[in-house]
Amino acid sequence: METEIEQLKRENETLKREIAELRETNNQLKQSRDEATRRTRPQPAPRGLKPSNTRSQASSEIADSSTDSELKHENETLKREIAELYERQTVN
Repeated sequence: METEIEQLKRENETLKREIAELRETNNQLKQSRDEATRRTRPQPAPRGLKPSNTRSQASSEIADSSTDSELKHENETLKREIAELYERQTVN
């Protein structure tokens, strides 16, 4: 009985470390996404000027949205993994 308790305690600590690592990865992904979003937001043209190179801007926005959707997908995957780890932790 005591060895089982010790084993469960070790597993609990391992899960806590895994959760902390996943949180850190998730935070890094969020920061990266936020930085990419700030860099790619179109700046308003000064008064009286029309924006130039619209085609280039549109292709850049498409690339950014695909990167954004990839980050969102990865973020959702991490959230599911964290939820599974929490569930495993509470079951034990």
